[in-house]
Amino acid sequence: MNAFSRTSRLRLRRKMRRHTRQAETHLQQVEEKFETDVINRLEHLVEARRFVFGWLLLATVMVGLTVLQSLNLSGLYQQFRPSVGGSYNEGMIGTYSGANPIFATGLVDTAASKLLFAGLLTYDENNQLVGDLAEKYEASETGQAYTVFLRSGLTWHDGKPITADDVVYTFSLIQNPDVKSPLFASWQGITVTKLTPLSVRFTLPGTLASFPHSLTTGILPKHRISKIPPKELRSNTFNTTSPIGSGPYMWQALQLSSATEAGSSTGILSLEAFPAFHAGRANIDHFYIHTYENEQQLLTAYADRTINAIAGLKNIPSAISEDTGSVVLSYRTTAATMVFLKNDGVLADNTVRKALSLATNRDSIIKQLDSRFVALKTPLLPGQVGFDRAYAQPAPSLEQAKQLLQTDGWEVGKNGIRVKDKKPLSIRLYAEDTLDNQVVARELAKQWKAAGVYLIPVLQQNTDFQVTVQVHSYEALLQGISIGADPDVFAYWHSSQADVRLQSRLNFSEYKSSVTDAALEAGRTRTDPVSRALKYKPFLKAWQEDTPAIPLYEPTINYVTRGQVIGQKAHRINIETDRYNDVYKWAVTLKQSTK
Repeated sequence: MNAFSRTSRLRLRRKMRRHTRQAETHLQQVEEKFETDVINRLEHLVEARRFVFGWLLLATVMVGLTVLQSLNLSGLYQQFRPSVGGSYNEGMIGTYSGANPIFATGLVDTAASKLLFAGLLTYDENNQLVGDLAEKYEASETGQAYTVFLRSGLTWHDGKPITADDVVYTFSLIQNPDVKSPLFASWQGITVTKLTPLSVRFTLPGTLASFPHSLTTGILPKHRISKIPPKELRSNTFNTTSPIGSGPYMWQALQLSSATEAGSSTGILSLEAFPAFHAGRANIDHFYIHTYENEQQLLTAYADRTINAIAGLKNIPSAISEDTGSVVLSYRTTAATMVFLKNDGVLADNTVRKALSLATNRDSIIKQLDSRFVALKTPLLPGQVGFDRAYAQPAPSLEQAKQLLQTDGWEVGKNGIRVKDKKPLSIRLYAEDTLDNQVVARELAKQWKAAGVYLIPVLQQNTDFQVTVQVHSYEALLQGISIGADPDVFAYWHSSQADVRLQSRLNFSEYKSSVTDAALEAGRTRTDPVSRALKYKPFLKAWQEDTPAIPLYEPTINYVTRGQVIGQKAHRINIETDRYNDVYKWAVTLKQSTK
């Protein structure tokens, strides 16, 4: 047992010594290999690191160039397009009384009417007549009949179909004296007849070249208002809180407010996009019209971002013009600002009228107003049929003005004001109290005083001024008129338009000339532009000689937005709300899409 144990122990010891030697040998080999493979190669680490870094840098540059190239090339197959959505808040001065297009006159009412109701025709961005609800129209050879063809599939905001019955009914209301539409006078003697469910014929008592421009009035839904007595139509809720039209926007709500502190609106009209609008659904979902009592409230609301657009500003304050975040669009208009010289008192003397024209320096006035205004010297606008610079009023000449007055018996008094038959040459000029009119009146007073004429400016608030205009209780009148895309100025210069029996007398000068009457009557009945221009020449010559008014300038209409509104651009328009002609194209949001 002991012998076995001793032999086993010896064998175990030899085995352990053998394993120890093997472990030592292996450890020595590991140490040698570590020194060879690691320690001895440490000196190459810097070079290896540079190599790896170089490849990583190259890979990064290649990835960056690839991304950059993709972004640049994306413009070839991707672009940003106007997107549906968002809200638009527009502010203006005024109050809301109704959106019915056959009654609408003020800025707020005409804005609401334009957005809610569509006419048979409208104007494109070149101010040319194009179809709206109408697909097309045709004139007869004599120019006394016009046939209008409606688009198929048109619907009202309530989903009911639009037909020729609605068109006939709309104009029958205008022609009804019980309705008392401001458009009444211009539609007398015209017969409106339904031909088919989608066509209507307008038969005129005589040829009238400008007639198609009358077809931009909004059409009304017969099914909604035919049971309302004509005398009660103006006061019906259809006009105020439940209008149904066919325009790009439909009625949502009216919120009134009695607050008058700065920035508070007197009312908010809420409109929403009409999905079935014939030209395509408007991009902007909700359109809000905020109304204010005065300009200060309007500007405060814009400053605190309650509204993001301003309509109707006569002058742009420095806070906006110097704000890089605001965009000011200036729409050139087919309108004219003139000093109308009423054919009465001292102004019944043609020599006095000519002298006043010669004493008026338009460029000096425009320089103090707005450099974008265009000086005007004729009753027609440049570019219109019949316009001829040869019949422009003479250039200003103070010396000639003085000479004319002196020859006419107006002697200079001690105070520098001319006197004749013991009566001073003084004239009261009436105008609405606006910043522009203040400047014009002040400058005219200075210019005319240099010729020996005492000008007394009478600036009135809007309500009082409208009464003055309506009853013609003035000597001279500073007023803007809308001439329109067509040069038919019959309403402003024909003798018949000075008749006191008329509800609205637009012949503000009460100008009467048999030559002018004949030329205007002949010109408006010619559809051929060349022939029409020839017929207007006697009118232009008589107007130049008689000087019934002093044209000053073509005004522009300012429109302010916070940032650029997609699809919105300034162009020539006839009335302020014509800016809405393409409102369905406006957008306040964008989306990226593949071409």
